[in-house]
Amino acid sequence: MKSIIIYYSNSGTTKKLAERIQNVFGGDLVVVEPYGVYFHALKRVSEERKNQIIAAYTMPSVDLNEIDVVFVGFPLWYSEAPEFLMDCLKRYDFMGKKIIPFSTSGASHIKNSLKSLQSSVGDSEIICPLNQGLILKDNFDKWVDNVKGIMSVIATNK
Repeated sequence: MKSIIIYYSNSGTTKKLAERIQNVFGGDLVVVEPYGVYFHALKRVSEERKNQIIAAYTMPSVDLNEIDVVFVGFPLWYSEAPEFLMDCLKRYDFMGKKIIPFSTSGASHIKNSLKSLQSSVGDSEIICPLNQGLILKDNFDKWVDNVKGIMSVIATNK
């Protein structure tokens, strides 16, 4: 069972969560980086959305052929994942992959971002979203147990 962790982190919080997930499940960390600084992230995001701009970004080339599970991590801005990250995901074929999203936020919940994530990963199945907000926070250990159980079933069915 091979996995990969694709994420964007503005303040370092999502990066820490991605590293924590890597410590449990393994897999390479792949960072998507936008051009420019999101020091005042909400202001910049508001302007980009208002003007329908998707920030340019860089990401190392990724071969998903041997990957079964793709963890996708992001901060929530206005209850949504960053548009440039969703645009980046559209460039890959996730057919047959399980997508496990994880998010960090102040008060938003990941469920609000799942529709845009689904449109970015096509017909792939999104499972076990993890929300790590300051106010709304899922139990990480319980989430790990759920993901391990699902990964065990996936490995058995291969």
